[in-house]
Formats: sequence, structure tokens, C-alpha cells
Amino acid sequence: MNQIISVFDSYTYRPMVWDVYVQRIVIPGSGGRADEELIATALPTIQTALQQIDLWRGDSEFLVGDAITLADLYAYPMLRYFIETGEGEAMLASFPRLQEWLSQMQLRPSARATSFHSASDSEGGF
Repeated sequence: MNQIISVFDSYTYRPMVWDVYVQRIVIPGSGGRADEELIATALPTIQTALQQIDLWRGDSEFLVGDAITLADLYAYPMLRYFIETGEGEAMLASFPRLQEWLSQMQLRPSARATSFHSASDSEGGF
């Protein structure tokens, strides 16, 4: 669990959320232009991290075994934002185990009750 949280914290949070999601969704939503070079630079790092996390997940129901842990709760929002981009959706498609996990997480009542978009998102805030 700590290893997965550390990988997300160290290698995927910034590239997924700030370098891809914010560049692809938030900035254009407020009239700006995405930094395509920043997005392109972020993708290999994300790919490598997701490859490892997919391997660690294996056939378990959750990221670490068959019970939800902090790793699942930590990773879910990052991946949820990331798949809103074309790059994120395409990349996750190459990891069917993570894609299945994300689908299962999205069915949880707590996830369904969580709003990922607030008024500040549409105004360019994050």
C-alpha cells in the first residue's frame, strides 16, 4: 500500500493532474492554450508508473488485495481526472486490469457521490 501511494505521489500526481489534465482540460476551458510539449514529456513517466502499478495489482479486486485500502482512495481521483483527457483514456486502455479497477471504483457509492467538477473548474481554477 505504501509503495503504491509513493509511486502515485512521486511519479504520477504532477504529470497526470498538472501536466496533462490541467493542460488539456482546465487551461483550454479558460481560453488558454495547452503546453503540448509539457504533455508529451509527462506521458512516458505516467506510462512507466501505471505499468508497475498494473503489475502489482495483478488479479486482486483492489490495488492491494481484496479489500479497499488508502492506496485505492489515493489513486482514484488522480486516475479519474487523467482519463478525462484523450491521452489518459488511451493510455488506461492499455492496462485492462487498471481499467477494470477504475470501473469498479466508479461504481462505489462514495465515488458516485463525489463531484469532480466545481464551479471553480469551469472558471479556470483548480
